Amino acid sequence: MEKNEKKKRKGCLIFALILLGIFLWYNSASIKAQKENKYRAYMAVTLKNSIENYFKQHQQYPENVSILSLQNKETIEEYVKAGVLGYAKDSSGKEWFTLTCRYTGILKRGNSSHGLSWSGIQYSNRVDRLPLPAGQPPVADKTGFYLADFH
Repeated sequence: MEKNEKKKRKGCLIFALILLGIFLWYNSASIKAQKENKYRAYMAVTLKNSIENYFKQHQQYPENVSILSLQNKETIEEYVKAGVLGYAKDSSGKEWFTLTCRYTGILKRGNSSHGLSWSGIQYSNRVDRLPLPAGQPPVADKTGFYLADFH
């Protein structure tokens, strides 16, 4: 009997250590993703403000983000290339623009340094241009961005 008791205790201990390891990995990955998402949102707001300033000066939206003078231009261009940030405008360049920012997550898609999840934020100077869910309209955050679901 004593031998079986020791095996059970050892098995329970191993199981507890495995669960602890999974919990620590999950916690670490969640913290990293949260920090990265805050930074991505900051870059999206920076880009939005730059696009709006460009419009004030030129009375049209930029063809692409590379012509903007940005503080973190290399990072933003890298994010656009990787699909983290997306920019679109109407054909005249004078009516509307949209900006999307895809978040990362512990279950992110893609194995590059800029993994993409299925959620993020989106902005447009004309809200009717955004693919918002039907029903009661969602509320924008203090920067004017709406939560987005990219499924």
